[in-house]
Amino acid sequence: MPESENPQPESPKKPGAKKEMSNEARLLIAFVLMGLVLFLTPYFLPKPPAAPKPVKQEKPVDAQKASQPPAASAAAAVAAAPPAEAVVAQKEEISDIDTDVYHVKFSNRGAVVRSWVLKNYKDSSGHPLELVNELGASKIGFPFSLGSKVRIPPLT
Repeated sequence: MPESENPQPESPKKPGAKKEMSNEARLLIAFVLMGLVLFLTPYFLPKPPAAPKPVKQEKPVDAQKASQPPAASAAAAVAAAPPAEAVVAQKEEISDIDTDVYHVKFSNRGAVVRSWVLKNYKDSSGHPLELVNELGASKIGFPFSLGSKVRIPPLT
């Protein structure tokens, strides 16, 4: 019998076979599962213990302080607090780091770089290249310092 006379063509899929999911459907399921994990995790993990609350000490209130509003007394308490003192070394010490490529001098006052010399590079006079300008550092501060002598205008 010729093939053209066959009334039922053969199907490539079997009737009991499962249908494959597309990549888009798999991606959607993956995102939904990740979202569930992210949002449900805090409910199942134990919470960290709360920090102990400081005990307030009651002080006798003077008649003068009692007449002040609470905002003014809070501002006075902040103003009366002693300023924090800067931690300063007794004497300045210079620490050196020397490698084949560079030589760096750090100061213990502010942990600033006092000198940084590149040994493999030469300046215009033929000396090893110094990256820290002493004259500029006296005006604007040394590199890696936390503060600067230059005032920056406020942003408006």
